Amino acid sequence: YLSNDNEKIRVHIWPNKDSKPQIPYWNIHNHIFDLTSWVLEGEITNKEYSISNEKDSDQCVYKVNYNGIESSLNKTEQNIVLKEVKCTVNPKGSVYSIDAAIFHQSIRTSQESAITIVLSIDKECTNPLVIGDIYSEEEYRYYRKKVNLEYFEKLMNELTENITNPRTK
Repeated sequence: YLSNDNEKIRVHIWPNKDSKPQIPYWNIHNHIFDLTSWVLEGEITNKEYSISNEKDSDQCVYKVNYNGIESSLNKTEQNIVLKEVKCTVNPKGSVYSIDAAIFHQSIRTSQESAITIVLSIDKECTNPLVIGDIYSEEEYRYYRKKVNLEYFEKLMNELTENITNPRTK
């Protein structure tokens, strides 16, 4: 990624195969930055949610902590209920934005791999949050790995091929 003070530009690659999501796979989360995402290839569906506190819910909030190449999810005492409030389908060539602290999930909805360029502008000094299951562990630890160069080159060649020789639909 490229960085300039509180602004960063990242490339997000959404592979259609060989994806290895973290377990448990909880995709609803928020950010500590506003983001704008340009869809260069593929299609991304973004869903936004409102949350309300609900003592008897089976969903809860996990706080995310980062420490170098390690991140952890730590269960909080906040049980919540989610309500979908917005769903946008973002095809190749479109742009969508998400404000800091908005709970959302973004999903690759095309058959082919997708690639997006994301501009993030830091807003909050708090931790990002993830929605999880109250019956799960108190803490999860993840270790981020560098992308394998051969895999990256293969994926970029696939995406470049799709851009220069688009399939007819």
